[in-house]
Amino acid sequence: MVRDGDRWLLDDLQVEFPRFDDRRAGSDYRYAYLPSFPLGPGGDGSLVRYDLTTASRQQWQPGSGCWAGEMVFVPRDGSTAEDASGRRA
Repeated sequence: MVRDGDRWLLDDLQVEFPRFDDRRAGSDYRYAYLPSFPLGPGGDGSLVRYDLTTASRQQWQPGSGCWAGEMVFVPRDGSTAEDASGRRA
């Protein structure tokens, strides 16, 4: 991870705009969820979760010939933890 003022370069994967758990709006958050561009260099159509504390990345691949689009964060019923997602749609 490279930090330049208020911008961070996590890696060279091409991604769309990030989403986070909406319950964290206006507060610090640790995880950002982004779809990777399915076309062009540096993208693979995966859904990516960045841990902004450790600068680590997890990816979910939807399968051959498919790609992830804009996602919505749906927390697990009764959860308060930021990473306690129930589904990603």
